[in-house]
Amino acid sequence: MQDSSERPVFVLGSGRCGSTLLQSILNQHPDFLIWGEHGGWLRPIADAYYVATTDDHALTFLREGSLSRQIKGLRTPGYLGNWDNCLQRREYPRAFGDLVRSLFVTPASTSNRWGFKEIRYCLDPADRTPDFLLECFPEAMFLIVVRNPWHTVFSMLSAWRRNVGLDVAAIDRELDAAWNQWNTQYANLSLFHQSAPHNSAIVRFEEMLDPAFAEAIFSTLGTDTAPDVRPVLKAPREACIRNDEFAALVRERMHCHAQRWLHLSHRTRAFYDYEESPAAYTASAQ
Repeated sequence: MQDSSERPVFVLGSGRCGSTLLQSILNQHPDFLIWGEHGGWLRPIADAYYVATTDDHALTFLREGSLSRQIKGLRTPGYLGNWDNCLQRREYPRAFGDLVRSLFVTPASTSNRWGFKEIRYCLDPADRTPDFLLECFPEAMFLIVVRNPWHTVFSMLSAWRRNVGLDVAAIDRELDAAWNQWNTQYANLSLFHQSAPHNSAIVRFEEMLDPAFAEAIFSTLGTDTAPDVRPVLKAPREACIRNDEFAALVRERMHCHAQRWLHLSHRTRAFYDYEESPAAYTASAQ
């Protein structure tokens, strides 16, 4: 069964934000074991949790009183128990939490602070996966990784969308989609952070590149000691290609649309302290 004092760590953010680097930093500590991405399939489980705990009709038939009495009723001829449930409302967080825990904790890792990193949550406002995880694990910590959006979007295109070739219209469509995704996802993550300030922290990619960052992040997680993370920072990372014709065209198109995208993302960027002037952004695109 899950320990009520259990403190999993969930690393959230967009693609190309640096979440893998943070995962690697955390895994240098022997007391942590942070798994990688899983395709975002906890969202249907979160949706099921909220159906189970908010559906008025289903809640009417949640178990009240002793389980043995309800079982006796189910075995009584003529008893209409088609909506009876074996759980009480207060038991759902533990039941669903045990399910989540069973998916990420192995017998060999039970002594570690477990968790995962995932870039597919909060892509739309209806995704309540972080809220669900917090209900199941009230002592959890959520690390929201964010990177300069200009660099994030460029990296998304350069690393993931090269199949569009040098088609300007296609690049513009992909850039629009990437900027909208960044803005929406981080706006949703900011709302979660504001709703759970004691269970979440903002982690800026640019700060992770400093070896001193490790001491700060492990202190945030309530750990006195920090490992030497310099080998992780020096290790080769999945860098995007920055110096070919495709990258140059992406920079050119970003420069053309800079004012519109900066206006679109103004509030979200301000929340994460990425308020550089348009000139600063467009200069980085040259």
